[in-house]
This record gives sequence, C-alpha cells and structure tokens, in this order.
Amino acid sequence: MKYKTLVLLLFLSSSAVYGNGIKPVELKNSGIAVGYSIMSTTLPSVPFLLCAATGDVDGSMGSFLLSVSGIIIGPSVGHFYAGNTSRGLKSTCFRAVSGGAFLLSSGGILSVVNDASFGNVELYIAIAIVSGLATVGSVVLDIWTCPSSVEKHNKLIREQSGLYFSPEIDIKDESYGFSLSYRF
Repeated sequence: MKYKTLVLLLFLSSSAVYGNGIKPVELKNSGIAVGYSIMSTTLPSVPFLLCAATGDVDGSMGSFLLSVSGIIIGPSVGHFYAGNTSRGLKSTCFRAVSGGAFLLSSGGILSVVNDASFGNVELYIAIAIVSGLATVGSVVLDIWTCPSSVEKHNKLIREQSGLYFSPEIDIKDESYGFSLSYRF
C-alpha cells in the first residue's frame, strides 16, 4: 500500500522533489556568459595560431580542427550557460554552414589557381567573402547578445513567484509527504 501511494504521487506530480525542499534557482551573471563565449572561442584557436606562426604545417591539422570547432561552437557557450539553448543551436548551425561554405570556396580558389580548367575563380572569391563575413559577423553577434539571453533567463526566474505544491520523497528515512513553498 505504501509503495502504491508513492507511485501515485509520482505520476500525479510533474515536479517531484527529492531531498529536503526545492532548490532555489539562481540568477545568472551576464559577465560570466560573455567570458564563457570569449574563452570558448579564442582558446581553441591558440594551438592553430602557434602552429601557423612557427611554420609547423604538418602538425597543424588537429589544431586547425580544434580552432574551427571553437569558432563554430564557442560563441554560443554563453547562450547555453544562460539556458537559451535554441538561440545557441541556431547560431551554431548557421556558423557551421557559413564556415563550411567559406572553407569549400577557399579550396575552390586554390584549385582554380593550380588548374585553370577547374572553374570560375571570381565566383569562389565572392562566396568566400560573403560566407567569411557571415561567419565572423555571427561570432561577434553571438558574443554581443549573451547578456540579453542572461537577462531573459533572469526575468523568467523573477516572474516565477507564487505558491508551489509538490510531493517530496526522502529515501533515507523512507518517508514521503508534500512540500508547500512560496517563491517571491
């Protein structure tokens, strides 16, 4: 009987709480979000820049891929921190497509330079410029808008005031009950 009641409580509540009460949701810091985005973008690029500066072209492929991942994913880390994952995923996908177009068009430019019958170099240059600017613009915009994602998160937290009723389960004491709390 005791376990049937426990199972019933779990099914009736979408906000079952384990332990001793509801954990308060903390407000996020916009400076931390911007810092996460900047560090996640710049730090992966350092090994590639060091390889390029020293002329170590042979060992630079791994660092190049790390750098590209930093450019694609890094600026969105602040949005992920703020809980705005949809914004982070959208801009990450955009940078993946525009960065890929930049890399492919750059490869096309090199192919045309080496073999004139490969294609139209002006087209590859135009695609490289447009996609490169789009990628760089997306990086800057994503880092710039991290504070607005944090404010959106904090505003939602502040507006979630009210009376909350949820079942509470304490496995150590093998007891259960209800929790009534007011968030203001």
